[in-house]
Amino acid sequence: MTSGQAVMLVPCTSFKAIATATQIRSKIELYLKKLGGEEIGPLGPRIEAAYSAGKIPEDMRNELEKILVECEKILFNMHEGDSIEFKEMISWASYVDSLPDPDQSDRIRSSFISAS
Repeated sequence: MTSGQAVMLVPCTSFKAIATATQIRSKIELYLKKLGGEEIGPLGPRIEAAYSAGKIPEDMRNELEKILVECEKILFNMHEGDSIEFKEMISWASYVDSLPDPDQSDRIRSSFISAS
């Protein structure tokens, strides 16, 4: 962060935090639905299933699980009274937006491994 830039904190119970967490979670759900070709409820087991089936590498699994946990903490008001740096939420959204196209799933593992 360059000097002079203000850090934008948003309360975890605010509309902005909840709406952003909802959007990020929905993007992860859509991504996993495309990978597995099925309807999904809880996402944690689906992330693990995609990893176990070799569809995503371990680092992607870990990052998706971390983002999912934080988004669900916001959605279920587990951060009551806390604030989060909005820039962090934007970085989660950027990560999810950068995931390879699931329709090209054969190339997901190799593209993430070669980028490591």
